[in-house]
Amino acid sequence: MAFLSLRKGGEMSYEKRRMFFENLKILVKSEFEEIFRILRRNKEDWTENSNGIFFDVSAVKEETLHQFTEYMNFCIENRRAEENRVRQLATLSAETNRFLTEGYVETDE
Repeated sequence: MAFLSLRKGGEMSYEKRRMFFENLKILVKSEFEEIFRILRRNKEDWTENSNGIFFDVSAVKEETLHQFTEYMNFCIENRRAEENRVRQLATLSAETNRFLTEGYVETDE
């Protein structure tokens, strides 16, 4: 999971489009739905069958790709923030459990 850099005025390179494609794999259903809304809003070509909705990342307009990138970065940042919250809660939970089993112990600091 990596942030995608945004370049105003220039075309996104093949590498940036590939990175976007790879990051698509981490999205959940509601996030895929937003990608689809961006496709429709920008009147991009897409197809649908029983396996889902498909579009060619290399064929979408630069503006659409820019919107995808902004949204993907938003999703990645939210995931990182959530991971940090989970770590903090796990630490807090471990400290609480230790306190409940061992009691409060003063430390000399």
